[in-house]
Amino acid sequence: MVNLDFSSLLVSVILFVLLFVLQRLYFKPVSEIFQKRSQILEENKNTFNILLSKYNEIESILHERIGEAMNKVEEHKERMRKEAQAEANSIIEEAKLRAEELKKEAKNRMEKEFEESKRQIKKELENLADRLMERILEEKI
Repeated sequence: MVNLDFSSLLVSVILFVLLFVLQRLYFKPVSEIFQKRSQILEENKNTFNILLSKYNEIESILHERIGEAMNKVEEHKERMRKEAQAEANSIIEEAKLRAEELKKEAKNRMEKEFEESKRQIKKELENLADRLMERILEEKI
């Protein structure tokens, strides 16, 4: 049989009390801290994953909007280029029409001056012819 003496019993009781006290004062609080830490880490991990997915969504939306904006800019540039080309063509056409008008005006002016010069020359020739006739007649007389 097992011989239990008082000291062994006392050591056993002290050991159980010590285990109980350690369990209550050390192991349980440390275990709770580890559980809270694990829980906080899990919550932080979940929050991080949620925020990361939101970030990825926002990033894809921004990339989409940037792409749309770039397309709009390209469309606007093309429209502006076409408008500028049309305006340039209009200005060139106006310049051609104005040049044609100036050319016609100059031609009309030159024709008038030519006719005027012809008339003056004809008058001078007639005057010269009359004077020449008068001289010739005077010499014969």
